[in-house]
Amino acid sequence: MISYLAVPVISRSGEVHGGLFFGHDEPGVFTAEAAEVVVSIAAHAAIAIDNAELLQAAEREVKVRRQTERAAQQLATIVVSSEDAILSMDLKGVIASWNAGAERLYGHTADEAVGKLVTLLIPENLLGEESELLAQIGAGRHVDHFEKIARDISERRRAQQQRTCSSERWRIG
Repeated sequence: MISYLAVPVISRSGEVHGGLFFGHDEPGVFTAEAAEVVVSIAAHAAIAIDNAELLQAAEREVKVRRQTERAAQQLATIVVSSEDAILSMDLKGVIASWNAGAERLYGHTADEAVGKLVTLLIPENLLGEESELLAQIGAGRHVDHFEKIARDISERRRAQQQRTCSSERWRIG
């Protein structure tokens, strides 16, 4: 080869994707005008490659977003259908969500509870614990064994007491 023309294919970020390489066995074949055309082709190729990468990234993002939305919908369904009282709140203690289980257990509708301070559920003697807990979470500290799901176990306790009474009567008789 006597004539040789090489032009890099460079992305907008400056990354070199590759190059366009031309060779010819005759000298002086590649003129300045030919070089300009190849530079233009290389720029278009870089744009096409960048666009293809952007499209792939967008498709990945859409896929992840759909998976996240499905997981959020599943979680929301679990929370809504749960018999347990489940609520969420921000770091100031303001109730952000309230399910039907919380309505049954605490006697407040979601409209009555959401936007109010969680202290409406906490006995006065435990208010300090709630403030300390929120301060720890707000400071990014891990809080062990912290649960915010409440469950009405009255029926289970009544059944247990009835079994205990029946067992005692059986032993006495």
